Amino acid sequence: MFSLFKKKKLPPAYSKLPVMTRMELGIFPENIRTEVVGHDFCFDWHAVSAAAEKQGCNLDDYLCIPLSRRLMAKSLKSPVTFWFAPLGKLFVVTAYSAHNVDFFDPMLRMPGYVEYGGNYLRSTARPFLHWDGKNLFRVHAIVTPPSGLFILADFGNGFGLDVSETDEDTYCEIRNNPSMYFEHTAVMQGNPSTTSTNAPLIKHVLCVSTWG
Repeated sequence: MFSLFKKKKLPPAYSKLPVMTRMELGIFPENIRTEVVGHDFCFDWHAVSAAAEKQGCNLDDYLCIPLSRRLMAKSLKSPVTFWFAPLGKLFVVTAYSAHNVDFFDPMLRMPGYVEYGGNYLRSTARPFLHWDGKNLFRVHAIVTPPSGLFILADFGNGFGLDVSETDEDTYCEIRNNPSMYFEHTAVMQGNPSTTSTNAPLIKHVLCVSTWG
């Protein structure tokens, strides 16, 4: 299969993705699930998939690019974390901040949006985007750091956003066909940051914790 991404092994001293804890990132502690009400934005899987296909992107970019633009435009001083949770034929993006931050723009204008509400964090929710007041992080929530080069994030897992190791062939296939693999994102450890046209720089980071 023809690949735009050349298969090239990195040297032993390649730069791995940063590994940080919740506290280091500034993500709320575990009691957030029962003590803090977040802003829930519900989306229809099918409608979002169709919209993302037209844009030629996967779910990750569909969510992260407009949210990152909004975060940079707001220039917020306080941290904000966005969590993802599956909900049958829907999925939920929950915004959490120590302050009441309005993200109706861009969320309500995005194709596939269904409804808004306030709720405690679901047990299947995992953080995927974090703003620490200065930097944007694409958070890959894991229990233990991976040992390999390639990371796969699966938004379509019914038990929650799953992050695991993958191989080079899978990485290249997903990177070459983002809309075909709408629910997946593949990242190589030697590439700690990504950006898209007219979008801010997003730093990839592994966040090690017990989730659920």
